[in-house]
Amino acid sequence: MSRFIQTIIILLILASFLLQILVMLGNFKGLRSLYIAKIDVSSSATDSGSILGDLWNKAKGSALNIPQYITVALFLMCERNNTFQTSCTPPSFGFTSTAPGILGTLLSQIPDSAHKTLMGVQGGVFILSAILSLFLLIYMLLHCCTTRKNTREYNACHRAFIFVLFVVALAFAIATFAVQYAAFGAIKMGIEAAKSKFLPSSMSSLVNLNTHTGNSIWVSLVAFILLLIATILMSFVVFCCGRRKGDSAADEFDAYEMERVRDS
Repeated sequence: MSRFIQTIIILLILASFLLQILVMLGNFKGLRSLYIAKIDVSSSATDSGSILGDLWNKAKGSALNIPQYITVALFLMCERNNTFQTSCTPPSFGFTSTAPGILGTLLSQIPDSAHKTLMGVQGGVFILSAILSLFLLIYMLLHCCTTRKNTREYNACHRAFIFVLFVVALAFAIATFAVQYAAFGAIKMGIEAAKSKFLPSSMSSLVNLNTHTGNSIWVSLVAFILLLIATILMSFVVFCCGRRKGDSAADEFDAYEMERVRDS
């Protein structure tokens, strides 16, 4: 395998792994801008001097503590209140933690079955995907550093193992993107349903709950694309370059054994 191509593959896997770690750390301190969905809370009657505008401004400054927006990440949710302070739920699997205020109310509305599903998705998709990428990275580094240059080719079993490993890691990487995109759609539908259910028609036009896509989704997509490029490069090396050289070495070995048999 060319050392240059091998280095590119390692760098691509490393970048994909780091991006997947960033997704799992979304909404943690220092990464508040990395989330799956953002729910803006505003009113179309915010002009001071109007009755509805004054009521809305008083409500935001009262004990109701209406947030400016709420962000949802993989392991925790955060809210930004009217005093520009950010508070978050404790990170947890399945969002099983408790929190005061509106965040606590939102957590309490998640059914038990959804908690279990979220736990499975968090651990069985995102964490496992990062582990697979890390395993690929370690494998490639070991293969590059511990294997001598003239023995870096691949036999048939080795080629099949590497290809399956890359494909499985790639499948989990695209699953992290698909799950987040589906979660955003579910959150958006849930917000619209809650708005129509709990707010009367006269108020629904005044209270705006707008759901926006978070950049965590696109970070996962970039991580998948990087791993896809690494898989394509590795497939080319293993099934083209590696196969020709590997088969040639095998033929030379067979010829050597046959010559030994004849001499004996």
